Amino acid sequence: MSRTRAPRRLRGALFTVQMAIIVALVAVVATVGVVRSAASTQAAAEDRIYGQALTLSRLPTVIEAMRSDDPHEQIQPIVDAAVSAGDFRYITVVGMDNLRVAHVDPNEVGEPVSSDHSAIRAGEEFRGVEEGTQGVTYRVKVPIRDESGEVVGTLSVGELVDELREEALAQSLPLALASLLAIIAGGVLAWFVTSWLRRKLYGVEPDQLAQLLQAHRAVMESTEEGVITTDDAGRVQLVNAEAARMLGATAADLVGSELDALPEELAELLADDEPVSTELRLVHLERGSVYVQARATTADGRAIGRMLSLRDRSQLDDAIARLEAQREQAQLLRIEAHEFENRMHVLSGLLELGEYDEARAYLESQPAGAHPSEVSRLELDPIGPTLLAALVSAHADAAAREHVTIELAPECEVPAELAVDADDLLVVANLVTNAVEATGFGGTVRLTLAVDPGDDALEVVVEDDGPGLPLSPERLTTAGVTTKPIDRERHGIGLRSVREVVDARGGELRFGESPLGGALVEAVLPRPAANSPDEPADQPTEPPAEEPNA
Repeated sequence: MSRTRAPRRLRGALFTVQMAIIVALVAVVATVGVVRSAASTQAAAEDRIYGQALTLSRLPTVIEAMRSDDPHEQIQPIVDAAVSAGDFRYITVVGMDNLRVAHVDPNEVGEPVSSDHSAIRAGEEFRGVEEGTQGVTYRVKVPIRDESGEVVGTLSVGELVDELREEALAQSLPLALASLLAIIAGGVLAWFVTSWLRRKLYGVEPDQLAQLLQAHRAVMESTEEGVITTDDAGRVQLVNAEAARMLGATAADLVGSELDALPEELAELLADDEPVSTELRLVHLERGSVYVQARATTADGRAIGRMLSLRDRSQLDDAIARLEAQREQAQLLRIEAHEFENRMHVLSGLLELGEYDEARAYLESQPAGAHPSEVSRLELDPIGPTLLAALVSAHADAAAREHVTIELAPECEVPAELAVDADDLLVVANLVTNAVEATGFGGTVRLTLAVDPGDDALEVVVEDDGPGLPLSPERLTTAGVTTKPIDRERHGIGLRSVREVVDARGGELRFGESPLGGALVEAVLPRPAANSPDEPADQPTEPPAEEPNA
């Protein structure tokens, strides 16, 4: 099973990054410093050795001794003193016969030198690393010349390479300690910076910050309320799309500006020091009137600015009007329910007394409460199947109550022997219902029902004089898509159901413009497979579903 890696917390991650940068920088600087210090120390030591060799080789005492018969007695004390004073590993004086005249080790006196001095006797100098009796040393070899410039001997001064390196590293130790102290000080400073930044972000982690930003943008851009916020300095900090629309400007032009960039009344509300205001104020803008509410914004108990929420007055007025209409309709329904209950009591009493003729007369005397059906006045003989005729009649009655007329087209003709099932009724019911809702008060819906003699396919054509098709056919037949502005959750499924039935039958569903001025919807429904013997051809297997759509 895979395990999701937990995101690193901000404090730890930020501290780690800062420490990595500090350590890397200090390490680079310290390395360069140590290398340069070591090189400088070694170069100074080499110059000291060379200077000592030149000094000894030019001493008159040494030059005179090299021309005497016993130079060892005069030169050895000088060599011993120079070795002790200069902390050299060795100083060797060599005669022209290549034998040691003086050496730090008395046993080596009189012995041939271990390295080649022929080039030095020829008047050259040597500076470099060689291996001798003392080990690997850095040595300087110079000739000893008399007053005439003639070479009378050679002199070699040397120091162990390891000792030179140790000396160089010892000189670099303070720099290394300073680098370590710099890392420790940088770590402490990084910790304080991390803690300060975390307080500034109110303890929000990076992944949470990204989620909050996405949610903030989504809410600000999808809300129907306009929102304007300012920071503690009084500058505009946020303007969402709805607020920008109300102000007739763009958010980019307003964000970061001073309050004087806003209308005067809004600027006054944002400049007010009142912490909380529950009062809705009506403000008249160039693009219309809005209701405004102002309040202070706080974080961690301190004020960080102010916020204005704006609502379009027309939207609120529309909502109030719809609410009042719903209240009036509910009141009428309560009155009708009360009257209906009284009528039922009277009718129940008459039936209880056996006054059936009186009950019938009472029922006939009651108002129908609906307009007579326009279709019921027409001849329904063109619609042969009983179920189909009953469905059209019922929808005509319902439409009449909405002051909508349903009429049959002249070419309407369906034979009585046509087998009609629940899917046929669903298609007719949904298309007629949509047309009635689209055309509205005083509208007209024309219905055409016919049968293709070639394959007995039922052709259903519904026309209206409404506003036409506001969306594409693909969008209209998508589940959940509706053009109804009110009670949207009850709509958006009818045309989708029609599309499913037509596709299942292998038929066609076409949309167009009606000569009446509105929409035209045509559905061609081929006949399904033969019904089983237990199911009559003209009886639906289930009640027709009337599902209004867009």
